[in-house]
Amino acid sequence: KYSLAFDKLNNPQISSDAILKKIKNSTVENIMDSILLTNRGKIIYIDCWADWCGPCLEELPNSKKLEEEMNGKDVEFVYVCLESKEDVWKAIISKHQLNGQHYLLSKNQSVEWKKAFNISGVPYYFVIDKNGTIVENGSYLKPKVAKEKIESLLKE
Repeated sequence: KYSLAFDKLNNPQISSDAILKKIKNSTVENIMDSILLTNRGKIIYIDCWADWCGPCLEELPNSKKLEEEMNGKDVEFVYVCLESKEDVWKAIISKHQLNGQHYLLSKNQSVEWKKAFNISGVPYYFVIDKNGTIVENGSYLKPKVAKEKIESLLKE
């Protein structure tokens, strides 16, 4: 088990390929259900971004930093990439050494995702409590802002 986790850290392509196969034909509801089930009982921070979005790319190191600060706590980090190219997506994950769970949505899935959650632009973030309830979401919920929200949820 250790070596598989180690392989995933050193080669994000291993885990991202597995996830890509699983979600290729999934609906937005199935993708969100999968995120909630996989992380049941944990606080979830979802970072929605795109490979062509400058502000998204600027915030990724802050998400990485927050992820490191929350290491060992009941918090999971999920990155949902919208309308991006697979090779560029993998390169960005690798460049920033992002851990967590990564989803690449197709163009149609991206349109559905934005419509379902009323997202007008990226970056866009969600904080979900341990019960699977979205407690807060929006473009303003950048990692530095979300840290305080997550810490208060951890105390509950």
